[in-house]
Amino acid sequence: MAIELFATAVVSGAENLWKHYNSIDHPVERYVVVNNSEGQFPEVSDVIDKIVACSNDFVAEAVIVNNRMNAGFGGAVNQVIKQNIDCNYWFITNDDWHVSPVSLPSWMSAWRMSSLVCSVMEQMPTDIHLL
Repeated sequence: MAIELFATAVVSGAENLWKHYNSIDHPVERYVVVNNSEGQFPEVSDVIDKIVACSNDFVAEAVIVNNRMNAGFGGAVNQVIKQNIDCNYWFITNDDWHVSPVSLPSWMSAWRMSSLVCSVMEQMPTDIHLL
């Protein structure tokens, strides 16, 4: 089963964003990037252009939200949720969190077993913290 929505936010971490995107090795219906860079980092714009071209075969759709000011990670999370109310859940991580190979299905299984909100930390699935 595909991940309905996978999202992140970026300010200056072009390399981290590219690694985040390319670490996806499980079907994702919608990949959302909240761009908080305010156009100040051309390398971020270059990576976003590559993402929009959908160069990852596991990502069906890429959506970019370009902010005129840095909304921060919390603001980005709120934007993702408000602009994607058609989704049943939102998988939102920081851009420096890169999925370990073949681990996304394990994450999905863990989430489906709980109706609670999960806070994703550094590892998986032993570091899933239920709030």
